[in-house]
Amino acid sequence: MLYVGECLRLSNKWSSAAQANKELQTAALTKVTLPGDPSFPFNGLFHAVKDQAKLKNYCIALRTELGPRLVATVMDKETGKPSKWWTCYNKRPFMGKRIGGH
Repeated sequence: MLYVGECLRLSNKWSSAAQANKELQTAALTKVTLPGDPSFPFNGLFHAVKDQAKLKNYCIALRTELGPRLVATVMDKETGKPSKWWTCYNKRPFMGKRIGGH
């Protein structure tokens, strides 16, 4: 959920679907915070995972698959810009938290 919120926050900068796909592909491969990492926002709710590498690979695959689907949903077909109905969700972070503790 935090990653989707971060993607929607990035949507203000998108001018086309191609640019959005490129930015989300880059975002998918950036630092993935996992339970147990000091910057993971919900460490109090989740315990550290034993197989960090497997979970990290799963999260990267999930983010990579989510990007194009999110772009297809968020971009307005008529204008080619992000839909105002989706960008309204980027105003507040989910539960007051952001990825990496930002």
